[in-house]
Amino acid sequence: MNQQIKDEIYKCSKCGLCKSVCPIFQATKNEMYLPRGRYIVLNNYINNNIPLSSNFIKDTDICLNCNLCKLFCPSSIDSEKINTLIKNENNYKFGILTFFQYYQIILYSNYILRFLYKLFPFAFSDYRKVLYKINVKRNNTPANITENGKIIFFEGCFNKYINPSDKNAVINIIERNGYKVSSVISNCCGYPYLSDGDIKNFIKNGVNIFKKIDNDVKYIITSCDTCFNSLNKVFEYLPQYNNIKEKLITFDRFIKIADIKLNIDNNYQYYQPLLRNSGNINKQIPSLMENFIIYKHPKIADIIQNSEYFSEKDLSNDKIYTTCLLTKWGLIKRYNSKKINKEVLTIGEIIEKETNKKIS
Repeated sequence: MNQQIKDEIYKCSKCGLCKSVCPIFQATKNEMYLPRGRYIVLNNYINNNIPLSSNFIKDTDICLNCNLCKLFCPSSIDSEKINTLIKNENNYKFGILTFFQYYQIILYSNYILRFLYKLFPFAFSDYRKVLYKINVKRNNTPANITENGKIIFFEGCFNKYINPSDKNAVINIIERNGYKVSSVISNCCGYPYLSDGDIKNFIKNGVNIFKKIDNDVKYIITSCDTCFNSLNKVFEYLPQYNNIKEKLITFDRFIKIADIKLNIDNNYQYYQPLLRNSGNINKQIPSLMENFIIYKHPKIADIIQNSEYFSEKDLSNDKIYTTCLLTKWGLIKRYNSKKINKEVLTIGEIIEKETNKKIS
């Protein structure tokens, strides 16, 4: 057993504070989905020097990785990292395919559907309801490029295959404000690897990304909190690339740095992804895409979606914007399944939408 795992779980005082904040436990009331419950069982495995059961390893995968437990834990135990190390050490497999492979199939399938929708919109009319709310086009001749600085945009796989409107919007906004997008990186951020506990390929994927980044780049911008979170985790394993870490920022932070006017219609309400948790659990309704749990464990996802613990009264507006592409997708799928009509956009899409209104 990894010594790091042992050191972490021995810090657990069994106080139960994680019980009051864990979204999975609040929805399921199952102690085995709770850090405290897992540590008690894990202690038993360690003390008796027996290998972990496959069921226990699978249970470690049932986690939203929101880290609320760590935020409220007196010992700051990192449950997400423990789960990752356990899955890595025991070669956890999602199924016949790894989850990374399964996720690639999802992406390519949606890419094909998007292509078919362009050719035969009448035959795929329902597809637009799921993935598209606006369709931002890329400006061919961006105005006022004054070379304030060279920027790399990390679009990730989701922008590339499913939601190109956000990528187009972000690049348009960056270049309208005097910066030059020198290149676009389309690699997966590696989160599916991390979700499977595949640290080796997670690190390898990170190296492939960092090799594409020139030293003279001023900012590396991502419009997805999941990508930003995953890339930051790579630095834990690759400290030699810390010079890149200083340049990595989210698009909404870049907006503040570049002093871009953010005129968002008052009708739009911000949905804060769990990855940005501030400890205010009442306003963080899991979109269920933040650890792909909606695909990996659909029965658990269904229980969470229908749990009374997650009231939607805080998201009363018909228009919502968020800072994570996976969250956007999850919210759209959530509302469509409940036949609730809401518009869900990213910050970039809203800015472009408002800009085009003024131009027209």
